[in-house]
Amino acid sequence: MIYKKELNSNKKYYIPKRIIVAILTSFGLLISTVIQTNFAITNSLILNPHYSKDIPIDDYQLPNKSLKLNWTSVQLGYLNSIFYLGYLLVHIPAGFLVHKLSATKIFLFPLLILFILNMLMPISISTITSKNNLNYYITGLVRLIQGLCAGCAFPSSHGILANWCPPSERGRMGGFIYTGLYAGPVVGFFLGGFIAKYAGHYSIYYASAILGLIWSLLFVYLIYENPREHPTICDEELFYIEKSIADVKYIYNEKETNSIRKVPWKIILISLPVWAICLAHFARGWTFYLLLTNQPAFLNAFGFGVTQNGTLGSLPHIMKVLIALLSG
Repeated sequence: MIYKKELNSNKKYYIPKRIIVAILTSFGLLISTVIQTNFAITNSLILNPHYSKDIPIDDYQLPNKSLKLNWTSVQLGYLNSIFYLGYLLVHIPAGFLVHKLSATKIFLFPLLILFILNMLMPISISTITSKNNLNYYITGLVRLIQGLCAGCAFPSSHGILANWCPPSERGRMGGFIYTGLYAGPVVGFFLGGFIAKYAGHYSIYYASAILGLIWSLLFVYLIYENPREHPTICDEELFYIEKSIADVKYIYNEKETNSIRKVPWKIILISLPVWAICLAHFARGWTFYLLLTNQPAFLNAFGFGVTQNGTLGSLPHIMKVLIALLSG
């Protein structure tokens, strides 16, 4: 196997490219989750006081305080649900596209659309006429598309991990990358509370989107589909990554026959360990997204202000970050 000429291998401050890939991939997941907290924070702030009697008066003394929408908690629940409907539907198709196309492109471009749509959320909520609840339906459409875009990030991150991570490091690197999912609510709730109080609750949409656009530029400039395409990777790292992945593929192929391997769907579907994993993942997802979407409204009912709400809302997710890092 022919490798590139020596590049950076003797540099004192050379940072392994796979580490940069892991950091930016984790930040992409982080920002996508920050955006999911935006609507949760504004839920209680945009409700008509008739439907939110327990929210402290101080929380309405915010920039944009004149906006009051007659959206009930049930309607807001539908807006939350439609995002995750799109999020759920796209997971399997995105996984297939990663194998057919490019993991980095399937990761980047849907997130870019997600960021742009986040800047349009305040417009869909407030600027468009509210006659016949048109703004509600437009917001629902935007939320659905956002869910479809956000849902591509998780399966495509697996593809990036497979291309860049040596098998011996996948536990640690995978744990670090997916920590971004749990760090997102920490950043989103904590900073979102202060931004909402001092700059207006619509500002959190713009701040998250701008952060996402900056990340997109860095991702385009620094991340490549695989190590061999990277122009500044050193020979040592390239050899290490490719050899590690090739060794595992060789061992795997040695155990297989020349015939095409069929997926044992029946065995999978009747396997108790598989169902145990599915149930555990469902329970984890249920609690995670329940906190992500309803925690601010729940804390508001107990009289916490918007900044206190954000601070308290970030605490459970801080523990998730620590556990995810330690378990990796």
